Amino acid sequence: MNEKELIEKCKSGEKDAFKKLYETYSQYAMGICFRYTGDEMLAEDVLHDGFIRVFAAIHSFQYREEGSLKAWLKRIFCNESLYFLKKNKLWNNFIPIQDYDVPEEEPDISSWRTIPKEVLMQYISRLSVGYRIVFNLYMFENLSHKEIGKQLGIKEEASRSRLSRAKAILTKQIKEYISKHA
Repeated sequence: MNEKELIEKCKSGEKDAFKKLYETYSQYAMGICFRYTGDEMLAEDVLHDGFIRVFAAIHSFQYREEGSLKAWLKRIFCNESLYFLKKNKLWNNFIPIQDYDVPEEEPDISSWRTIPKEVLMQYISRLSVGYRIVFNLYMFENLSHKEIGKQLGIKEEASRSRLSRAKAILTKQIKEYISKHA
């Protein structure tokens, strides 16, 4: 069953189609939720709430082409994750970074490709919420600093600063990983 057929069956209320939708996209959605929350249990809560939103709004989804469902789900789970963090007052939860030297220039992230994806995702999940949100919105959602600032209610410069600090923290952790496993 392709995306278009799956959507049509969900819109007509077929329970098996909703189950198939969940089974097909729950791992993908969980990855998005975990990327923002940094905690598996919180991510599961967001995943649950996100699918409730998906099922309630499926009738309004307009299929455009293959991949449009996945893009729609990505936006829902990203927004649901941000809403969860804000609602639970985790939005501006920062951890001091005095242990990390923040470089004046952008860190070289080319070394990031040399470590396993699971390790990198684990490091991202350990960033403080404020840094993790900006990092995810910039790196994974391809939002500009202006768009991030507008969405989070922060200045564009604050978005740039948080991204730079997140990259610095991750670069330091990756260098340590590489030196340990070289």
